[in-house]
Amino acid sequence: MDSGRITWLDPCPDSVWEQLPGGPEAWNDTFGEAWQYTGTIAEEPGRVRHEFRHRAHPLYEEARVYAHVRDGDAGPLLVRLVANGRELALPGEEVDELAHPPPPGST
Repeated sequence: MDSGRITWLDPCPDSVWEQLPGGPEAWNDTFGEAWQYTGTIAEEPGRVRHEFRHRAHPLYEEARVYAHVRDGDAGPLLVRLVANGRELALPGEEVDELAHPPPPGST
């Protein structure tokens, strides 16, 4: 795989899908939305980044969420999470007040 080139794996491995918040599906009944795989990008030899989006994630107040899962020798790991244009703390990281939108009605 050439560095920086986007490809699509069919199928993307289950071990990668399992890294996504809410699990591989994170189904939203209201909008009929689930995670969508948007492609894989080679970052360097032996390491790739899988990209996903969810247009109404139920765990993030139905926000549009983007996730990056890096996959290499150590296996897949969630490395980036963005909701409604804001970078979010990853599971296990300290929560930064600026990373999360204020709760509805608090402003």
